[in-house]
Amino acid sequence: MGAFSFIGVALLVLPAGRTEFRSELLHAGYVVLLSSGAAATAWGTWVRFRMDGTSRAWLLSAAFAALALLFLPHALFSATAVDPVHHFYGAASRLAFGLVLIAAMSPLPVPSVLRRPRTTALLLGLAVVGVVASVLNADLVQAMLEPEPAETNRVLEIAAVVAIAVALLQFAVKWIRTRRRILITWITGVAAVGVGAGMLLGSSGWELRWWWAQLGLLVASAVFILGTDSHMARALDEGELRLVYQPKVNLRTDELTSVEALLRWQHPDHGLVPAGDFIPMAEETDLITPFTFWAISEAIAQHRRWADQGLKIPVAVNMPAQLMRDSRLLEHIKAVLADHGLDPSAVTLELTESKALESEETGAEMLAALAAFGLRIAVDDFGTGY
Repeated sequence: MGAFSFIGVALLVLPAGRTEFRSELLHAGYVVLLSSGAAATAWGTWVRFRMDGTSRAWLLSAAFAALALLFLPHALFSATAVDPVHHFYGAASRLAFGLVLIAAMSPLPVPSVLRRPRTTALLLGLAVVGVVASVLNADLVQAMLEPEPAETNRVLEIAAVVAIAVALLQFAVKWIRTRRRILITWITGVAAVGVGAGMLLGSSGWELRWWWAQLGLLVASAVFILGTDSHMARALDEGELRLVYQPKVNLRTDELTSVEALLRWQHPDHGLVPAGDFIPMAEETDLITPFTFWAISEAIAQHRRWADQGLKIPVAVNMPAQLMRDSRLLEHIKAVLADHGLDPSAVTLELTESKALESEETGAEMLAALAAFGLRIAVDDFGTGY
């Protein structure tokens, strides 16, 4: 990212950056490559959304999908003709990218219908049809850009830079408040697109700085793909998560009263990974949500197996503070308990004292709902200075 920005500034300042380079064949392949990078990133963030269910992951996927779809028509236009319609798609793609990113940093819930792969595929298909229709009816786009096509495109480019800058500011404020390392990945990736968009202002479209500026899209794709722990993201799908059970004993009677389910990761290369080595990263990347849902399901299933053997052993599961703000938590627990025919008293949810205090306001309603349903709530690490 640093090298990309440094060379970009040099091309803006040095006269060589304004040298025109026109190549029909190279231009088409270059645009297809750029769009493929954006599409790969969109798919990666969609897979992450399918795991953590956050609106931010869904909208991040939508942002890169918009970038890939709207930018792709560049490859269909002549590299030698002066065509304002050609430039429109680049400006529109970056503007859409910035606007969707702004939405991604807002607490917008994802409608349940959009969580279905078929619905998303349908929306993507409609978007493709819309882009193809606009390309086939280029005269309509030309009319929309009138009376000053070049000036209109410049306004769109400026609006795109402003939108991406606003999104970056939102990401930065969020990082200052939370210090979550995953936000650094997002800031770096989005900044790469933003730097490229800024370089395009005033460019003729075929100068060397134009070719270099578009590389910002590939830089962003690389940052997002390489900046994500793909091994941990696949742990759930590959069946690598494990639960171990720590007994809780009554010291007066020496009787086993319950067990606490502790999450472990059976890494294919590194063996059994302790929770302290991967849970913090899971919390920062929002993977803690699907991990915890899996742990709850597995712990309840194990309780059922013990009950079938005549053993009544209540199970406690650690609950991250993030889930206290997730409306799906209670519904998930209800569904799993119903599937196994168990009473809510079989499960205890443990919340550390420090996290409970951090989420006091936002989690109060969820705690009340969980308790009203009949689940047991325990405070972990109690008395550690609070």
